[in-house]
Amino acid sequence: MQPTAGKAKFTPGPLQSDSIMKGGGADYAILDSDGCVIGEAFQFLGKRNGTRDAQANAQLWAAAPEIYEALEDGRERLIKIAAILNGGELTPAKRREAYTLAYDGKQTAALAKARGETP
Repeated sequence: MQPTAGKAKFTPGPLQSDSIMKGGGADYAILDSDGCVIGEAFQFLGKRNGTRDAQANAQLWAAAPEIYEALEDGRERLIKIAAILNGGELTPAKRREAYTLAYDGKQTAALAKARGETP
């Protein structure tokens, strides 16, 4: 049976990332559509004496709402495609069968995690 999805509670997109330092730098801010900072990605880890790619992390974070939307849309499209390939009419039994074919659990788990429904 297809899980019931909750409402996403994260900051809606579009988001963008921008260097915190004038002229570019290693630390990045994640900005909402109004230009307000909602998070930061830092280059240096501190205690572990290592570094990470703050720009890449900030870009991934900024893309998260669009990634979520694409994943959610793709999951629904796969269910519909599977139903069409399995005879068309979406009876409850056909919906379950199509869902089983199109769904491996990873999409729903990722979407639920983004909504804060899983640890």
